[in-house]
Amino acid sequence: MENCFEICPRHALHAKTLGFTHPLSGMEMNFESPLPNDMAQLVDRWRSYTAGRRMA
Repeated sequence: MENCFEICPRHALHAKTLGFTHPLSGMEMNFESPLPNDMAQLVDRWRSYTAGRRMA
């Protein structure tokens, strides 16, 4: 497998969703963020790599 650091030269940590209660207003705050392109590429390559290693 290609060196993962060449694809994603940083920590592979991502929060798809984040939510909290605003401390002043008391409103629920919810945010969503798509997976960054470099991390999506890393996940795709990892899935391809592991698909060939699965036992029947």
